[in-house]
Amino acid sequence: MSKNQAIIDYADMRDLDESDIKAARASWADTFIEKGYVPPLELLKRDFYVECAYCSKRIDRPNAAVMTEIQAFCTKECCDKHQGIGDELEEASDIALMLWPDAHIVATELVAGRIRVHFTFGQAERHAFWFSDADEVQVAPVDLEDWREFNKRMKALRAQR
Repeated sequence: MSKNQAIIDYADMRDLDESDIKAARASWADTFIEKGYVPPLELLKRDFYVECAYCSKRIDRPNAAVMTEIQAFCTKECCDKHQGIGDELEEASDIALMLWPDAHIVATELVAGRIRVHFTFGQAERHAFWFSDADEVQVAPVDLEDWREFNKRMKALRAQR
């Protein structure tokens, strides 16, 4: 991944402005290319921080966390909760498809302790995020009108069933 792509991806993931982000190559991480990820313990050893895979709390010391090969948790409770979340994620995806049958699920994930379903909709594949706990959908302002039309069409489709 290029430095610019890393900045773009991180800015998009964190909803930040790209100009606020600085990036530098970490050549030591090349040894993990085949794995496709850098283990959290390796990041912590090099004075980076990681986030709890369940609640997103910042973790900056290895001994202050529960570690797996690919994830870090700030407490055992967060680790236990995350282990049981798989069924809830699958259920949220199923519910999203019941609400919006023409949607295409991109990912279902836990974000700061909340289940978020990322899906695309419409002919131009607009992106939307549904938080199942609050029945809240987020779309880019430019996609709002397309979302309203799509959602209206999906409601009519559900009413016919």
